[in-house]
This record gives sequence, C-alpha cells and structure tokens, in this order.
Amino acid sequence: MLEKSIELPVADSFKNEIGYGRARLSSKAMKRLGVHRGDLVSITGEETTAARVWHSRSYDKDRDIVRIDQVSRQNAKTRLNYHVKLLQSLPQLYASQPQP
Repeated sequence: MLEKSIELPVADSFKNEIGYGRARLSSKAMKRLGVHRGDLVSITGEETTAARVWHSRSYDKDRDIVRIDQVSRQNAKTRLNYHVKLLQSLPQLYASQPQP
C-alpha cells in the first residue's frame, strides 16, 4: 500500500558511505513510500533534511530501519534509534531559488 509518509527508526550508515547523503531502505519500505533507488526523500526529526534512497544490504532486507550517516542525522536533529518521518520529495523542492 502506497503511503504519503512512513516512520522508521534510525540506524547508522556504513563507514564507507559517510557524506554521500544516502538513506538505505528495505524494498518493503521503498514500496510503501513509492520510491526507487536514487529518488529524493525528506527525513524529518526535529528538523528536515533530504537524502537519496538506496537499497538496504541483504542482511537488512527484512528490517524496518533507515540507515543514514551522522551528517544527515545532525541535519535532521535526530539520533540513532529515534524515529524519523520519511516523505517522498520532488527535486524542485530542493532546487536553488532562481536568480533575479
């Protein structure tokens, strides 16, 4: 079932992915949200940030978590194991404002 937003607990990203702005989700979570690899999602804790959707690794495939790095967690003002709200985002929402 396609949902406008989902809430998932935060898990740590992999060390080699710090700074890439990825949000790793299970296939089940991606279907629920209606997103595919490479799509943008907004991640809301106390604040909101954006990340690119990436597939979870095989050992996480049945876990309902979102793996994001420390930079994304700081931007969303959230912590490990806290729940965040994920929402499918349109790229134009994050585009820079046109110059006059």
